[in-house]
Amino acid sequence: MHEFLLYRPEVCGVDLLYNTSSNWLTVIDTSGPCLTLPPFLFDRLRTRVPLDCPFEPGEVSLGRLCSPKRFPSAKAGPTLPPLHFALEDSQEPEPPRLHLALERLVFRNSSGTELLCVARGDNYQAAAAADMTS
Repeated sequence: MHEFLLYRPEVCGVDLLYNTSSNWLTVIDTSGPCLTLPPFLFDRLRTRVPLDCPFEPGEVSLGRLCSPKRFPSAKAGPTLPPLHFALEDSQEPEPPRLHLALERLVFRNSSGTELLCVARGDNYQAAAAADMTS
């Protein structure tokens, strides 16, 4: 596992750590199937990204994943916004911003349902594996 500080994560131009911090300690753990976010961060992401979730906002997910909302009138191409962040704090010159294309985290389960492989870490210290079959 590797750790790094993630600075100013944003989606749709909104700072997901607003009023919390400028950075968040991030752990890269390739043993987990999905990107797992702390509950408050997942809930903030959910308010900005068009998702259908099998649980209410603020409710424990029990490992269930959300599906991206697809709009028939939308042109072909990605419908989920990217997650932008930096690896350094604000300074002059401004550090480069990286982006994670959330659309690349979408997969189809065995029943053909599209799921976004971003999990709400309900028990963040020991996050349970995401249920990739629902």
